[in-house]
Amino acid sequence: MSFVMKDIFNWGQGFTIDFDLNTGMSEKKETTKRYLSNMRGMFADDEAMKKELAKGDPVVYEFHEMKAPEHPGDLAFGISITYPGKVGNEYYMTKGHFHTIIDTAEVYYTLEGEGLMMLENPEGDWSVQPLKPGETVYVPKRYAHRTINTGHQPLRTFFVFRGDAGHDYGTIETKGYRQLVVEKDGKPVCVPNPKWERDWMKILITPTSFLTPVNVQAKEKIEAFADEVVYNMTGKPLQPDQLIHMLEGVDGYIAGLDYITTEVIEQAPKSLKVISRYGAGIDRVDIEACTKRGIKVTNTPGTNSVAVAELAFALMLDVARNIPQLHETVQKGEWKRSEGIELKGKTLGIVGLGFIGKNLATRAIAFGMTVQAYDPFFDETFAAQYSIKKATLDEVIRQSDFISLHVPLNDQTKQLINANVIAEMKDGAIIINTARGGIIDEAAAAEAVKSGKLGGLGLDTFEQEPLINSPLKSLPHVIFTPHTGAHTAEAVEGMGRMAVDNCIDILSGKDNPYILNK
Repeated sequence: MSFVMKDIFNWGQGFTIDFDLNTGMSEKKETTKRYLSNMRGMFADDEAMKKELAKGDPVVYEFHEMKAPEHPGDLAFGISITYPGKVGNEYYMTKGHFHTIIDTAEVYYTLEGEGLMMLENPEGDWSVQPLKPGETVYVPKRYAHRTINTGHQPLRTFFVFRGDAGHDYGTIETKGYRQLVVEKDGKPVCVPNPKWERDWMKILITPTSFLTPVNVQAKEKIEAFADEVVYNMTGKPLQPDQLIHMLEGVDGYIAGLDYITTEVIEQAPKSLKVISRYGAGIDRVDIEACTKRGIKVTNTPGTNSVAVAELAFALMLDVARNIPQLHETVQKGEWKRSEGIELKGKTLGIVGLGFIGKNLATRAIAFGMTVQAYDPFFDETFAAQYSIKKATLDEVIRQSDFISLHVPLNDQTKQLINANVIAEMKDGAIIINTARGGIIDEAAAAEAVKSGKLGGLGLDTFEQEPLINSPLKSLPHVIFTPHTGAHTAEAVEGMGRMAVDNCIDILSGKDNPYILNK
């Protein structure tokens, strides 16, 4: 079959293409298939999209393209097949594209089936052209275009364009076209795309666990809600100068352990409405500055309490039996043993009997320990249930064999454990900190370990993170973990889910029980 085309490419003459409809494309063709899962964000009804994907992942369209040599003016051509189907009431369609060389047009010839060609230029001018067998549709230069199958059989079109035209998608992938083609009363009609009817929604997510399979459901939920989601690809908490840049145009910010200082908030865009902390701690968030700017701050209390409590207990065992160092000697081929201590019969003093402190207390009791705790908001009912002694901070310091810290870092708790406090402790006392760095004076603690006053420390948090230099490094009976208390699959999933829900609640104007600065 031969196609004779007019001068659509401004060459001063037309052209002819010979094409075999029976054998299809040459053996040099390139075939591409787009499945329904590849079309996330293309269809307006996200809930309908989820329901369709639950049934399976069908091919929405495919194209077979004969690549032309990369010389100016050479032609590329092929066949596009859009299959029948709908997501909600919206017909199956191609993703759509436009050519980056703005003086380049394209031609589509319909072989079989029926449908529409959606056309739209950068200024927002749009139109739809019918696609009928034996008829040609001319796509003007600069127009984005997509084919839409409004029939009940595959829609096959033959397309021709300049091989050096270039393809681009612009906002098509995230915002779509200004008009949608939907079925109404059994017929295709054009309706406004709701994504163009509302303001653009941009979310910044910095916890690196959102890039792992554990948080896939939370990730899918926020991506379905927002138009654009930006992730932290550095693999570590962001510094203020990095945050200021990444917050540009952001409406909602799901925050990891970033340094959200006064400077960051003062330079934050007017669009920023919520900082949803992934975790319970807020010591790195300037709440007062957020309140002044009208930015809501939320957190996820309780979601990581079991994970952190279990790490605290593991650190108690590690320090008591010197487990990491023993492991290291065996790895080296040595057979050195060291004398440890048992937890049974010892007194555990908990500073902060919240979600984490309570979980730690029940585990310590199961090991035969006596538990006493200090908390300004002491839970008398819980303490009575588990025979936990209510103590003053001074009593916890003076009477405990193990002291575990579970308080936020603020002006009252900064260097709570200093040289003077350590001097009041039992000889050989062991300190566990899975709360926040800065609660312990690391220099004073190092001197106490060297002198034998302290029996050791188990630390998951530090004054400076990541830990590079510390007087505690290389000391015996001092065990480090890299602020990993909340990093279990269960805690990560729970924190991600709640952080996303909190963010969506605030941006949707809903009430939320975890707002910290109402």
